[in-house]
Amino acid sequence: MTKFLFDERWPRTIVGTSPVTVTTSGLTTTVAINTGGATYAQPAANDIANLNPVSSVSFGLKAFGDSISAGKGSTSPATLGWVARLAAEYGVTESNLAVEGYTNVDMQTRVFNYLTPADTNNPVVTMMIGANDVDYVGNSYYNTAYKTHLFASAAFAALPSVDQITATDVNTVTAGSWSNDATFSSITGKKSTTNGSTYTVNFWSASGVVYLFYGSYYSSGGTFSVTLNSTPAADQITSQSVMTSQLQKTNLANPYLTSIATTQGVALARYMVPKDTMMTMQITVTSATGAGNPVTIYGVGMPQKRQRGLYAPRVFLAGAIRQPGDTNATATAALDAANKSVAQTLQADGLNVNFVDIRQYLNSSTDMSNVAVQNTPAVAPGYYGHPNDGGHKHIAQGFQDAINAQPIRQETWSFRNRLTNANFDIWQRGTSFTVPTGSLAYTADRWFAQNDSGGDATVTQASAPAGFRGLNAIRIQAPMSAGSIAGWGQRFEGQMVRDLDGKNVVVSFDLSQSVSGGATATWYLQLFGNTALDNGTFSTMLFSTTFTPPASAGVVSIAIPAASTVGLKYGAHFRVVAVRTSGSGTLDAYLGSVQFEADRLVGGNWNNPTPFEFRPLPVELTMSRRFYQRVPLQGVLGQAVASNIIFCSLKFEEMRATPTATLLKTSVSGATFDLSVGWNFVTASGLSITNYGAQPKSASFQWSGFSGLTVGGLAAGNDIGDLVELSAEL
Repeated sequence: MTKFLFDERWPRTIVGTSPVTVTTSGLTTTVAINTGGATYAQPAANDIANLNPVSSVSFGLKAFGDSISAGKGSTSPATLGWVARLAAEYGVTESNLAVEGYTNVDMQTRVFNYLTPADTNNPVVTMMIGANDVDYVGNSYYNTAYKTHLFASAAFAALPSVDQITATDVNTVTAGSWSNDATFSSITGKKSTTNGSTYTVNFWSASGVVYLFYGSYYSSGGTFSVTLNSTPAADQITSQSVMTSQLQKTNLANPYLTSIATTQGVALARYMVPKDTMMTMQITVTSATGAGNPVTIYGVGMPQKRQRGLYAPRVFLAGAIRQPGDTNATATAALDAANKSVAQTLQADGLNVNFVDIRQYLNSSTDMSNVAVQNTPAVAPGYYGHPNDGGHKHIAQGFQDAINAQPIRQETWSFRNRLTNANFDIWQRGTSFTVPTGSLAYTADRWFAQNDSGGDATVTQASAPAGFRGLNAIRIQAPMSAGSIAGWGQRFEGQMVRDLDGKNVVVSFDLSQSVSGGATATWYLQLFGNTALDNGTFSTMLFSTTFTPPASAGVVSIAIPAASTVGLKYGAHFRVVAVRTSGSGTLDAYLGSVQFEADRLVGGNWNNPTPFEFRPLPVELTMSRRFYQRVPLQGVLGQAVASNIIFCSLKFEEMRATPTATLLKTSVSGATFDLSVGWNFVTASGLSITNYGAQPKSASFQWSGFSGLTVGGLAAGNDIGDLVELSAEL
């Protein structure tokens, strides 16, 4: 049996196997497990899978910004800086690309050199910038320049390459004099210093918005005009029809623009265009020919208002923090508003750019350290411009909350979870059960409890423990000794798993387990049968693994390799069970938010579960009623066909197969008006169904055990209690 090493939150890998023998008869399964000889090993990074909202380890986290993001002010930037804290929270690899002293445009030397957004497999991108721009806020030109460059950085990070046409694309057309501009490694531009040179690109407008990425220079007289389908176009950000390549006016020279990182940046122009239309954009150099008037075009972007593949580009853009004592309040508020406007505009365009309202998390006095920040003098003893350890913790919390509130954008995979009632919200049979040792019994809808322990097990509906993703869980308590097994399982219909033949599968669930001296196992069993499609008489183990349960509530993910040799014709079992390997004790375990799905990634890195699929309760209830439902006594109408028999007909939601009907009420009382026949209230005991005919969506039966009925009299229920259960369970 394969084993997982397990830390506080995330599963580890697998080495070693041990035999498993399985014998199944009906709902009863006997499993012999030999756990001897198993070994453990730490995996490579790409073997670790998780369910967190950031990404798999392989894709990680990339952070851009200034000294605050670099961790300055914390006592240990590598562990206590907010970026390090955030990466540790999700168990991902961080790439901290922030640099002390960087301004907004300086940050572009990192963004456009270290990001290559694709349609999938992207890291989460964070941007927190503005602390070094604050002294220059207030000049209208600077304010506009700040936004055009932040727009460019955030839009580029959020645009998959399939939605970008680069300047050097073979389908673009240039006239006049143009040369390649390789200032940035992620984007190669086309540069011209010749008046009248043109650059032309055709694109399909899907969302009604198109972006133009163009070069900006600290000192440049370059200008250009833009037409869309031969009509002059005005940029929505600057409101200009003739664009300038000048980064910033000379009289506002910021040393951090020139001496720290760059004299050249990337700006963005945003144009409104008709939806679902083929468009032609033409850029014409309008400045005089000369080396001092460069115009660079980096390409166009076409945001799409559609769902993306797994791990599509996701950008989290923070606002501007307050300075100590909230000095420069007007300037920091303006930067905060600018950052928010950029995020909201790009999100409205269809990009996955999310604003992080960081000012709500950071206290401007107690969260600040005694390390001075560029451009910001001390305003009070002991309080300067960088967050202290507590401040970095609060910034990490702000980003974490934003990330958790914004789930991964992915393709719309309806019902990708093959399990029903996987969040344990539906309990038609009741909410508390005793399961005798050596037996299996259905509890929560579609879920049976397995008890091969030293005594009776108790299974109950429970509130989800802290750390679970859903509201409800299923709880099992059982006395365990060496060799004991207890847990939960669900049988699939054949049609639910038939397409998984030969495919990798990923299972994920929330688990909390208190028992020591054992492990937890996950089994995937194939059902076989000669006549019944889904109710096989014996099973074979397709996959099994054990893992050390988490010390506290956490998410577990299991990779099930393709089982293509048997073919999934007759359905299958999935089970999560506790296995006692030594000693004795009481098992107290909770299970929640279970997902069984085909693996979505192709290639070497798999075992990447998608976020848990929360389906609406009415949908889960209907799916559950396909297998089991109860009919209440109230309103059931029948007719006395003999002095001791009432004939009833029932209609119900269509079930998987013809159900078995079982009376839940074997006595009725006239005193409580359970049943009336005509004007008489009937009392009876020892009731039974003596004959009935049933179909998948209707049934008729004879209800016997009465006395003194008048033939032909109509019978009606008056009690809200349940009368009969209908089961088409596997």
